[in-house]
Amino acid sequence: MSTIPKKVSLVSRIGAGVKAFAAGYGAGISTFQPYEGAGFSRKRPIIYGAHARDSKIDLNESTRTELLKLARHMYRNIGIVKGAIDSIASYSIGPGLRPQYRGTDAEFGPLAEAYWRDVIAPAPEVTGRMTWTDLLMALSRSIDIDGDVFVVLTDSGKLQVVEAHRVCEGDDYGTTDGIFLGKLGEPTAYLIEANDTYRKLASDLVIHLMEIERPDQIRGASGLSRALNHLRDLKLVTEFEKDALKVQSSIAAVITSHEGDPLANTGGFFGKIQARDAENDVAREEITSSANIPRLAPGEKIENLAPSRPGSSFEPFAKFLIRDIALGLNLPPEFVYDPASVGGAGMRFVVAKAQRRFEQRQRLLIDRFCNKAWRYFIARAIAAGDLPEVEDYDRVSWQTPKSLTVDAGREAMQAREDYKAGLSSLQDYFGELGLDWQEQIEQMDREKKFIAALTPPPAAPEPAAVSDAGQTEQNAQPEPVQTPAAPEELVANVTETLAMQAKVEVLPAKTEAFTMKDEPDYQLSDKELDMVTKAIGLKDKKKVTRKRSS
Repeated sequence: MSTIPKKVSLVSRIGAGVKAFAAGYGAGISTFQPYEGAGFSRKRPIIYGAHARDSKIDLNESTRTELLKLARHMYRNIGIVKGAIDSIASYSIGPGLRPQYRGTDAEFGPLAEAYWRDVIAPAPEVTGRMTWTDLLMALSRSIDIDGDVFVVLTDSGKLQVVEAHRVCEGDDYGTTDGIFLGKLGEPTAYLIEANDTYRKLASDLVIHLMEIERPDQIRGASGLSRALNHLRDLKLVTEFEKDALKVQSSIAAVITSHEGDPLANTGGFFGKIQARDAENDVAREEITSSANIPRLAPGEKIENLAPSRPGSSFEPFAKFLIRDIALGLNLPPEFVYDPASVGGAGMRFVVAKAQRRFEQRQRLLIDRFCNKAWRYFIARAIAAGDLPEVEDYDRVSWQTPKSLTVDAGREAMQAREDYKAGLSSLQDYFGELGLDWQEQIEQMDREKKFIAALTPPPAAPEPAAVSDAGQTEQNAQPEPVQTPAAPEELVANVTETLAMQAKVEVLPAKTEAFTMKDEPDYQLSDKELDMVTKAIGLKDKKKVTRKRSS
């Protein structure tokens, strides 16, 4: 595809300038600008940083580096920032994302998963300082703090983590913030700083992790970039309030007089220290205990100071800034600060929204890192002969941790009911608990067999005994201990029981009864006469006439 240079005449340039003026300064009048937000107004200052251009220009190396170093400083020094970022990593990763082979070879799966658990997970990276879970936690923090992070697939069979500040432009290497781009804007290589030298690595050896916000984005920006000014202001205001409170708390009382103190303003912040003398046993600066009884000059009095800092409006203002900090990290503000301010229903919404954020981070790590790491490690193990060769070795899923909830009992009961009704699978049920359904079924089967091996066989029935009344009685036998049923058997038993209950008609107990009719010549049978005799308490049924007289 050939490119044709665009020719712009002088008239076109002048016309473009006029249009720009109308869209800018003249747009303050609604006649010229249908979108009021795009218009100019003397009531609002011009935002000079608002541009419509490529992301690589907006987020250049100098801007990104400035955001990175400020974000790292805030993470190191502000507990709210550290707690929010660590919460994203903790709830997204938990005890670690565990691989589960989903290929067709039933024998390869347990071997590959055991190899990952025993060989790869304890030390997957070159320094040997991090386990698989530690590595995932560090990558998640770097995405939020630095904006992006890089993982190199080395020749030694280990992963190497490269932080964002080490991927940079260098000296005229032709990169865009440390990345070599192709004709279509795709990364072809990365320039990595190593001490005083640079290394150029092909793109297929580097995993670049970041949260993409724009389609043409080359590098990632810190998740704290939207709230850095709020964090700086909050940090300063908090320090000022603490200084004011300490000053107020350091003054126990103030001595006032109509004439003033001649020693005031003669040295230091609180004036010159008053010396002891024979007539004044207690200096004014030593009035710090109720046991002291100072002597006051005529017209002097002692006034106690009540600390008034921070004021009642400080916490609402600080909470407003914290809300913006949390939302910049895509977390509900109540999840980060003051969760007690929302009720039960509101807290469920907060937790559900936070869980979506954690699932988003899980998908980023799984799709862009974990699947590639599995192929990297397992392919090398197959090539080295540590694992058998399988065609679909790269078919894998990842078990995420248990979902965050504030109503575990109710949700667990609902999950069981959904499974019994056939609305969910065992994979869904155990997956919500952060467990592998196949491992759980195998464990339940082993437990069932173990209990069956410990249960003694039922004793043989003894011969029937004949009672004096001639009735045959069967000796009672102890019921055998039943082993717990597997989930499939449990569902089948429940379904069968419900079906039988729906078909069986419950009949009332058989009792003797008769119907009295209001007829003069109605004849009672002998059996009915006996029932009437017993009912009214007569001993002789002859006293009951067979005919009812009217």
